Amino acid sequence: MATVIKPKRSETGSSVPSTSNLAVGEMAVNTADQKIYVRDSSDNIVIVGAGTASASELACDDLTAGDAAVTISTSSGNITIDAAANDSDIILKGTDGGADTTFLTIDGSAAGAATFNNKIVATELDISGNISSTRTDTNTNLTLTTTEDSASAGPVIDLKRNSGSPADSDYLGQIKFQGENDADQEVLYAKITGKIGDASDGTEDGIIEFACKENGSNVINMRLTNDHLNLLNSTDLDVDGTVTATGTSVFASLDISGDIDVDGTTNLDVVDIDGAVDMATTLGVTGVVTANAGVVIDNITIDGTEIDLSSGDLTLDVAGDIILDAGGDEVIFKDGSTNVGHVSLDSDNLTIKSLVSDKDMIFQGNDGGSGITALTLDMSAAGAATFNNDVTAFSDVRLKENIETIPDALNKVCQIRGVTFDRKDTDGPRQMGVIAQEVEEVAPEVIREDSSDDKIKSVAYGNIVALLIESVKELNEKVEKLEKTIINTKKINR
Repeated sequence: MATVIKPKRSETGSSVPSTSNLAVGEMAVNTADQKIYVRDSSDNIVIVGAGTASASELACDDLTAGDAAVTISTSSGNITIDAAANDSDIILKGTDGGADTTFLTIDGSAAGAATFNNKIVATELDISGNISSTRTDTNTNLTLTTTEDSASAGPVIDLKRNSGSPADSDYLGQIKFQGENDADQEVLYAKITGKIGDASDGTEDGIIEFACKENGSNVINMRLTNDHLNLLNSTDLDVDGTVTATGTSVFASLDISGDIDVDGTTNLDVVDIDGAVDMATTLGVTGVVTANAGVVIDNITIDGTEIDLSSGDLTLDVAGDIILDAGGDEVIFKDGSTNVGHVSLDSDNLTIKSLVSDKDMIFQGNDGGSGITALTLDMSAAGAATFNNDVTAFSDVRLKENIETIPDALNKVCQIRGVTFDRKDTDGPRQMGVIAQEVEEVAPEVIREDSSDDKIKSVAYGNIVALLIESVKELNEKVEKLEKTIINTKKINR
C-alpha cells in the first residue's frame, strides 16, 4: 500500500475511475459530480466524499452514522436496498426510549416476509396477496377504527369480486372460521358467504349464506335473501326472547321460550313455544305445534286441557266430518262449572244422559216454519215420554212375511192381569200396566229384554193392540152366537 495519498482529478461528469486508474491508497476527485473515490484493499472503487452516488457506485460492509441525520433521496427513479447475500435479511433498527429496537425485519429466506415490531399506521393499505396475522395470545388480531363523528357507517370492510362476467349465484366473498380437530388436522368449521341472487341491471338481489360443519361435512344452515330468511337442512330455530316477523317465515322446526309476534305469513313444520304467540295474519303449520304456555287466537285461549272463548260464539266449520274421540268414553256438556249432560260409550252402548236432577230432555224442531217440541222426556217422572203428535211404527204389508192371525186371543187376554203398582227404582206416582213375565207366557212376541246382566224385561204396549183386536173379534163372535141363541129361544117359547 502506498504511504502517500496521491489525488487525481477529473472534471468530466459521471466519470468513475477504474482499478487501473487508482492504486490502493490513491484518491480521485470528480469536481463535476462532487465525488471522491478511493481504491480499498479488496480492489473496490468506493465513494467516500459528498455528492450523489448511484446504487451501483455505493457498496458498504458497514456504515456507522454520526451525530447528523442520514437522508437517502432521489429526484427520479427507484431507491433499491439490495441484500445480495443468499437468504440475508434487510433489518431496520433504531432506538426507542433509549433501547435498541428492531423496527422491521424483511426475511430474505421467506420471499421477503415483513415482520413489524409494532402496529402499522397507514391512510390506505393495498395488498394484492394474502394477509396473515399470528399471535401467541388471545388478544385482538385486527382492529379497525374510525374517528369520524358523523352518522355515516364506519369503519367499513369491502369484499369486492371484480368479475368480467357476473352471473346469478356467483360467489362474492367468504369469511371462514378454521381450527383443528383432535388429529391436528386443519378444519373449516363454519363460514359466511356472500352471493349474487340476481345480477340483472336494476333488479339486483343479494344472498348471505351461513354454513357449519355437520358430521364432517359442510352444510348450509341458513340463507338470507332480499325477502326471506330460510333455515335449511333440518336446522331448528331456538329463541329465548321475542320473535317479530313482518313477512313470510318458513321453518322446519321452531322452539321459542319467549313470545312470538308475526305480522306476515309463517309456514312451520314443528312449533314449540313456551311464551305467547301474536299472529296478525296467517300461521301455516304442517307439523306439530307445541305451546306449553298456551295459545291465544283473538278471544280463544287454548291452554293445557282447555279451550276458552271469552265472548261470542264458536263455529266449527270443516269440509269433512267432525269427530269427537274421547278416550274416557264420555263427551260432557257444561254450563259454567255445572255438568248438564253427557254422551258416553258405556259397555258398548251409546248413552245420552241428563246430569242435573229432574231436568228433562227435550227434542225440538221446526215444523213448517214453526218451532215445536217434538218429544219431552220427563226426568222427574222416571223418564215419562210426551210426544207432540202420533207415535207410529212401520206396518206396511210389503215389509212383512209369514203373516198369521193370532189364535185364541181372548183366552190369552184373560190370562193377562191389568195391575196398578209402584216402581221400586224411582220415586213417582202410582202407575198402571201389566206384568211382563205374565204377558210373556201368552204373548212372548211383545216382550223385550235389555243387555244388562239382570236382563230387565219390558213390554211393547203398542203391539198388544193386535192381541186386543183379535180378542175383541172373538168376543164379538160369542156375543153374536149368544144373541142368536136368545132370539131362537124366544121363538120357541112363543
